[in-house]
Amino acid sequence: MKKLYDISKKYPILVGIVGFLVIYLSFLHTPTTPSQNSYELSILKFILAIACTGFVALISGNKIIENSGNRTGYGLLIGIPIIMINGLLGILGLIIYLFGDKTLVDGWLPNLLLLALASLSIGFFEETLFRALINDAILYQFRNKKGVFVAIAITSSLAFGIVHVLGSDVHSLFTFFQALLKTISCAMAGFLILSVYWKTHNIIVCVIIHALSDFIPSISFTLFSSGEELDSYVMEGSEGMGQIAGQAAQIILSVIAFFILLKVIKSIDFKKIREEW
Repeated sequence: MKKLYDISKKYPILVGIVGFLVIYLSFLHTPTTPSQNSYELSILKFILAIACTGFVALISGNKIIENSGNRTGYGLLIGIPIIMINGLLGILGLIIYLFGDKTLVDGWLPNLLLLALASLSIGFFEETLFRALINDAILYQFRNKKGVFVAIAITSSLAFGIVHVLGSDVHSLFTFFQALLKTISCAMAGFLILSVYWKTHNIIVCVIIHALSDFIPSISFTLFSSGEELDSYVMEGSEGMGQIAGQAAQIILSVIAFFILLKVIKSIDFKKIREEW
């Protein structure tokens, strides 16, 4: 055990790569019902998130736990613009459903509770994987390198964006454009959450922000439709045009959120992170 610990301290980037591959591939190759409200899928994500936390602990010790209550209120406050990237679209969708001819589906309350569980599990899983693990692995390996934070931002954000379109049926310029917009919108949102992680060192805040960002826009679909998540972000016809419009709106809102948070981002003490993280 001590030998493993020594290796993890000497080669944190290796631990990060192995951890990422083990956790993500375990998720991909575990047969579950691909549903937003799948209880089994939520439990799986919680388990994998805990396992991912273990890999983070090999790199940076118990800091991920020690700082889980650090500046929580402040972190949630600065996270409001991030939540509203998807939240505004979700509220708009709810208004459209409420004033349309849709009626509540049977079992809407259990579905809503399962949606909350699913959103929390997604947030826990993806934040420990794409924010905590990638950040700590690169930081601990290249702490004194000039471009370390640029490397973290690019790696974390692009990985977060790309995995959302992996497996999509991209076979035309139309579908490629959808996949590209989805990658960009997720990467931008991922960078904003990473900024909150840098500012607070509180992964729980990032989990909550992520969970709310997934939960709010899915409320209307859960209450008035099947409550199941779309199998792909890449579609044909009018649904594809809807995806393009939605992703374009998210990108615009992400740009607005970035400028709202620019003062916070500029105030991040990168020198202190190098020395104390």
